[in-house]
Amino acid sequence: MNQRIRLTKRLLHESLLDLLDKRAADDISVKELCEHAGINRSTFYAHYGNVRDVITEIGREITENVKDICRREGSDPKTALEHICEYLYRMKSTELILFRNHTDNELSYAFESLSAEFYHTGNYDIKPEDEKLTLAFVNYGMYNLIKTWLTENIEKTPREIADLLLDRILKAF
Repeated sequence: MNQRIRLTKRLLHESLLDLLDKRAADDISVKELCEHAGINRSTFYAHYGNVRDVITEIGREITENVKDICRREGSDPKTALEHICEYLYRMKSTELILFRNHTDNELSYAFESLSAEFYHTGNYDIKPEDEKLTLAFVNYGMYNLIKTWLTENIEKTPREIADLLLDRILKAF
């Protein structure tokens, strides 16, 4: 992707997050987003079909960053989880906007791969027919714990959240 496209997308992402901070996604038109970003509508449509596509892309970028952290940390789930919590804490303002607008689906998908990664690095005695259900439980537990931590402004550090996830939820295996 060339620099001009990256700049255009960044302007649209930042403008959309600014608008979403004030009102719901369904109340934002392409015209309004383009005016706020200083982007021509034809340029917008060269990259997106509608405003929701921009939201999805923002969520995907966060998800990819979470997955990258998992890949970098490899077999060290504690360090990976700490770095993920630190990253999500740094992205808190963006996450809060996505949570408030019910547009955080991409992040929940990241936790599916994360819980599967942790599951496969351990030696758990789970029946094969129970594996999918157990992973769903752990996935949504991790995701909702982090969502609650960020949305309710619970005073815990990213390291404390990572420890809680490892010591409580992931021990459920």
